[in-house]
Parts: sequence; C-alpha cells; structure tokens
Amino acid sequence: SAKPFPTADERAYHIFYGRMVSPNMSLQCVHPHLFKVSDMRSRDGHWITPPVLQENKVDEANVIAASMRPVCQLPKTMNPSIACLDESGMYLLDDRFSFYLFVGRDVPDEKWQNLLAVGRVGSSRARGSSVPVGGLSLADTDSAHKLRSVIHQLRMLNSPNETLGLTARNTYAPLILVFVGRGSVFEEEMDSLLVDDPDTHERSYVDFLVDIHRSVREQSDQTA
Repeated sequence: SAKPFPTADERAYHIFYGRMVSPNMSLQCVHPHLFKVSDMRSRDGHWITPPVLQENKVDEANVIAASMRPVCQLPKTMNPSIACLDESGMYLLDDRFSFYLFVGRDVPDEKWQNLLAVGRVGSSRARGSSVPVGGLSLADTDSAHKLRSVIHQLRMLNSPNETLGLTARNTYAPLILVFVGRGSVFEEEMDSLLVDDPDTHERSYVDFLVDIHRSVREQSDQTA
C-alpha cells in the first residue's frame, strides 16, 4: 500500500505545535519563507545598527528606530515554488518548524564547501570529513558567518525584541541540509513545503487564496 502523506506522526506533531502557534507565525506555518543564499547582496547577512535618536525629533518612528538593537539584513524572499529554484543555486527555507538549506544539483563543490566545515558529502554519520545527509556543520568563512547571522535573525523573527523571538517558536528549529539528487531523505520533505506548486495530495496555494477571497466577497455581499 502507498505510504500515507503526511504520516500520522507528522500530523500529530504539527497539530500539537500548531495549537500553540502565535498569530504572527501562523501564516508561515502554511506558507514558508524562501531565501536565496548563494548570491546574496553585499549587505545581506551583515548586522546594521539603527541610527541614533536625533535631537529635536521625537516622532514615533524615530524613537522606535533609535530603540532598536542591531539587526541583520535578510536576503530577498522568493515564492516557495519549484519554478523559483535553480539547480545551480543554494536556498534557505523556513517553515517555522525547521530551516532547510537546499543545495542544487549543479552547485560546484567549491561553492557549498565554502559554507560547510567538511570536504565531501557522505551517506551516513561517519567520522572524519564526511557530512551526513541531513546534518550540517557551518565553516569558519565569511559566507558561513553571513548565513549564521541570517538564521539567528530569523530565529528572532527579524525583530530587535529577543523575548518575542524566543516565545514565538515553541521548538528550536533545526538546520537541515538538503542535497538534491544525492540521496537526501529530506528532499521530498522540502519539496512538499513548496506550497505554491500544486501536487497530487493537495491544491495549490494560489487556488486556496482564490477560494478564501471568493468566500470573503460572498460574505460581504450577503451582509451589504
């Protein structure tokens, strides 16, 4: 018989934590954030200190900016769709429960090795320089430091308020490595999170939004 999708354990896991999700994270549970990390802009991954409070300017926006702690500039977001993925690129997907580092099939070895603290890909948790599929250890390089900063900022919900970030995620989201075409058991899992693509199990996210919009219009017409 065909494997159930999702499995009973996966359903129970997401139902349990979904009941405790905060309002500001609820949308991310159904529409993950996708970032391209292989070609980041010059300031992406760098910590930016907000300007100090200027004299004679006490408007609300200025006060809020001055009270903020340094924040990390994030890469541009992309639609979570297979059409947005390039086999020669690397991407970071955040579905609130986990971070997935997607390494395309055509990414040169020297490019991903600049991020990882190992020299080759392995299929098991072997000792030495082999990275296990699904595991991740970042290197001590400029690119890896920028990726660390991006992930740290995402854990804090891109907010200067650390308490908000710590309470918004009920679990510590692990960082999962996904090598395309190299036997990664997480490849199918990440593919299922590209919700802008329709599949055999559920309708596309666009169709879902269209139905929601239609229902809202119908309710508005009835109450008008």
